[in-house]
Amino acid sequence: MLDTTELQALLSRLNIGEYGTKAVTCIRRDAPVRRPAPNRASTTVRYASRKMPFILDAEAFETEVAALVTWDSDPTILEIYAQPYSLPITYTGKSGRKVSPTITPDFFLIRETGLAFVECKREEELVRLAAEIPDRFRRCADGRWESPPASVAAARMGFQFLIRSSAENNWTAISNLDFLADYLTVPPAELAVRENALAAIDMALATDGWLSVRDLLDRAPEADADSLYALILQKKVHFSLLKYRLEDPDRALIFRSELHESAYAACVAATAGNPSQPSIVPHSLLPGLKFSWDSKPWEIVNVGESGVHARRSDAAPDAPGLIQFSHAEFVEVVRGSEHFAFDAAPRIPALADAILRRASPGQLKVASDRGRFLMGEQIQGIAPSRRTRLRWWAQFRAAEGKYGIGLVGLIPDGEHKQGQRKSPIDPVAAALCQEVIEAKWKKERIKSKATCYGFLTDWAEQRGIRAVSRKTFYSYVDKHKCQDTTRQRQGEKEAYSSSPPYLELEYTTPRHGKHPFDIGHIDHTPLPLSVIDSTGTWIMKTVWLTVLMSANSRVVLGFYLSFDDPSYRSCMMVVRQCIRNHGRVPRWMIVDGGADFLSTYFELLMTRLGVNVRHRPTGKARFGAVIERLFGITVDQFISNLKGATRDRNPRKVGTDVDPHRHAALNFEALMLHVGRYFDEVYHASEHGALGITPLAQHAEGLRLFGARNHALIANAPDLDWLTLPSTAKGTARVTTQGVKIMYLLYYCSAMAQPGVIGTDLPVRYDPFDRSVAYVYIGGLWQKCRSQYESHFKGVTEKQIRICANRLLLKARNAGSRQTINGKLLARFLQSIEAEELLGMQRLHDAESLPARVDSSVTGTPMPSACDEPHVEVVSPEPELYGDF
Repeated sequence: MLDTTELQALLSRLNIGEYGTKAVTCIRRDAPVRRPAPNRASTTVRYASRKMPFILDAEAFETEVAALVTWDSDPTILEIYAQPYSLPITYTGKSGRKVSPTITPDFFLIRETGLAFVECKREEELVRLAAEIPDRFRRCADGRWESPPASVAAARMGFQFLIRSSAENNWTAISNLDFLADYLTVPPAELAVRENALAAIDMALATDGWLSVRDLLDRAPEADADSLYALILQKKVHFSLLKYRLEDPDRALIFRSELHESAYAACVAATAGNPSQPSIVPHSLLPGLKFSWDSKPWEIVNVGESGVHARRSDAAPDAPGLIQFSHAEFVEVVRGSEHFAFDAAPRIPALADAILRRASPGQLKVASDRGRFLMGEQIQGIAPSRRTRLRWWAQFRAAEGKYGIGLVGLIPDGEHKQGQRKSPIDPVAAALCQEVIEAKWKKERIKSKATCYGFLTDWAEQRGIRAVSRKTFYSYVDKHKCQDTTRQRQGEKEAYSSSPPYLELEYTTPRHGKHPFDIGHIDHTPLPLSVIDSTGTWIMKTVWLTVLMSANSRVVLGFYLSFDDPSYRSCMMVVRQCIRNHGRVPRWMIVDGGADFLSTYFELLMTRLGVNVRHRPTGKARFGAVIERLFGITVDQFISNLKGATRDRNPRKVGTDVDPHRHAALNFEALMLHVGRYFDEVYHASEHGALGITPLAQHAEGLRLFGARNHALIANAPDLDWLTLPSTAKGTARVTTQGVKIMYLLYYCSAMAQPGVIGTDLPVRYDPFDRSVAYVYIGGLWQKCRSQYESHFKGVTEKQIRICANRLLLKARNAGSRQTINGKLLARFLQSIEAEELLGMQRLHDAESLPARVDSSVTGTPMPSACDEPHVEVVSPEPELYGDF
């Protein structure tokens, strides 16, 4: 970001006046002015830009996120702000009257060439809006889109107003920029390259002018994928980022030089325009296709699975002239004979084409067998009389003269003239059925088919009409069942379950990521299992499993078990375990719209780690099908086979002899070990149906082809548990003479007595599982601070503090007074008998789930320094410095 001096210099150079300067200050201070929330219509994205130190909000992937990925690599764009400003505009609306709404542009760009608001929209939407509101949206002569009223409003501040259409997206470039994002975090010259990697690549390309990425890595084992991508960015290896996608290693071509790429393009163009080998079969092989062979006219009679049947066109009807070729033999005849030529492609009349399209496979087989029999072939099961043969010949010749294809005449009832053509149901009664269905069954959700039939009989009696039977009416209703009627009657969720699968016909982004650490899913599920405490006295009935998995390889990157309901703490713990196990986290996180994923703490963590968060649309479970399927497999294969499993148990039919709660045998620590062993030894080692190989093999192959990206590892991963510690809503706290206050409690350390510290706002963090300590960033170091009542709050979790605070506030409210919660009051309450009753089960849960946190616990771990100086642990101050609070 620009500092104040650089910004002022830029504004002066661009001649931005006082009004525009105030607007820029406002945008940099207050943006975003609104926060988009997940909904059913679209996904929302929290994008971690490399240019900006905070998350940028985006509401649509194909427009806004695509623009952000492009701008992030544009050196002329200096700063980006999302949902930046409320801009009043005036234009003529649909009704012809002047309207003056206030709009919020998607982005505000500070560029070297000027400042601009940007609105991102789909091309199809812009075409529709230009037709509906031509005064607000219109296409320029050069093909770009503009909004005249918004441009006028922005020009008052000295800014531009740009409309970015989805038609401007270069998905190949966007794909490569996103793929190389891990490498773009450092200057290309600083990327590590293996010794002799460039020489190995040059040697592999010495024979062939171009190779695919997969072939190149196979032929040059000395050059790993990380070295190859680093050399591409350093422009020492020729690769076109605008033509080929690195995510497709079989089609992405590496060239020896730019000349070889030009030669390859010319070769491909020449092959496409003038193929060296003419097409063997220039027309579709259809019955009726004519060709000349050895100066004799021939006609294809039938094309089946066994081969091609042809006959002489000039032969008599009863003369044996049918020849059968296998498909391979027919190709050899076409290829090897100098006297073979196809006639012009036969033109199938529209009526004949309609008959062939409507014919069922059974009808086509009957027609084919009849045609082969007429041409002299013996067909098993067909022995027609002479009269039948003559009728077939007559039908064949009639269709040949009418349609040009004799086979059409042999299709049984090809023209649909047999059977009853007129409906036996009275048209008036049928119309009444349609009226009842539209008025009652579709629009009133509670009406069943039986109830609607009752309305039908009543209405028919009132109008003097004979109603159709119940069976006939039900058949009418069944014909109207579709996704739209399901949505009207049973709601959006039920209709979504029956919606067709999503088919991605054009590239936007791979559904499951480009490489193992590209896209990750985080979600929670309750396990249908009862566990016991470590003493075997208590039975805990709800254990929550939180999982972070790689969508590309389906590997479980981390998991966390807890008795607490899902919260930001579960998310932070599973991210902490992923960092410990792999030293990094996925670049994209797919999550739902739960409060735990919308919390400030989770967003700050993702921002700090540079992770983009994409929220699934509300109620659209298929967006998380990868992790939901993992939960289902885990429960089916593992959890349901343990003692104490409660799945598919009807409590009304479960006796004491089979009650799962009475047979619970695992405690929390044992369950955690078993879940870990299941993921490592069973799930990861079993062939995955969607992958065709095991998740571990897919993960290893992905790292080989797309790079281990070790330069993107989080440095000193074992000591970075503090990254996952939460902070306050603002991220800072004011230092006073008594310390810093974090969620009702005051913390102090001797470093706060340094000159210039008192009265400043400093970054703070705390451990949600031990509220006796907190950390404050003073003088380039994270200083460990302690509470005055450290002995009372040792091991007390954030959830216990919240429970106690809520009880104290509720008691004060019932007494008609106001209560200020502080550390002294909470410390006294924690020692009371009421707290024992209130926190008994929560304390048991926290104690039992300690093994899930002990490996990642920050208790006793010195906080890493933010500079090169060694960390100094600071002792807590004397109690008298706090006073009564």
